[in-house]
Amino acid sequence: MGITAPKYEPLANEKAGSQSPIDDRRFSTENLAWRHQRTSKFNLFWNTFLILAVAIITASIALMAARVINIIPGASVDPASGMNNYVHWQDCGNSSTEARAKNCKFDIMLTMWVPADCLDKDDTDLMEDYLEKHNFLNRMYWDDRLTHKATEKEIRKGDHDYMYIENEFHWTHCQYLWQRQMGSWIDRRPVIRGIWAKEHTKHCGELMQNHSLAGDLTTLAVGFEECGKPL
Repeated sequence: MGITAPKYEPLANEKAGSQSPIDDRRFSTENLAWRHQRTSKFNLFWNTFLILAVAIITASIALMAARVINIIPGASVDPASGMNNYVHWQDCGNSSTEARAKNCKFDIMLTMWVPADCLDKDDTDLMEDYLEKHNFLNRMYWDDRLTHKATEKEIRKGDHDYMYIENEFHWTHCQYLWQRQMGSWIDRRPVIRGIWAKEHTKHCGELMQNHSLAGDLTTLAVGFEECGKPL
């Protein structure tokens, strides 16, 4: 006599004619898969929305910054100085002829050609005070033996590559540089890019503590600077 399988009886909470447990499990699995798919689509939509929102906000901020920077044509953030709230928009080229064509002026205490915006009347008066106080215009030479003295006209013209002077000029140059730096920062005026260089600031600090680091002679090499303005 064979064994007859028990007849499937619906549970109390099931209606007659309901699926078998196997079919029910299959339904539950399909339902779970559908819910997972629905959740994945929602997450994808939400993540896409967040990415777009961040992109729009970032672009808006960048556009606002660009508008400020481009008040001066060609301006850009200056990475070298580390001062991200400064922009540089003028340079003096690579020769005294080019510097004059760009309306740059020669700063004797910096031995640099700088854009006119970075050598205004206050800056010029400060430079002249330093030159007069230390009599530097009468102490510069064409040779490192300090035998062929340069004239004031030659010095001010700024067409030379090198001149030479006693080491006192070196640390006095640092004092002048710091005074220029502080004045520009306080008044929010255009400032010379090079005076923010960290290595030069460190060098000047060490030199002020130990003047002997300057050696017996200072070589004045003419350079060409850029001028920046606080945003």
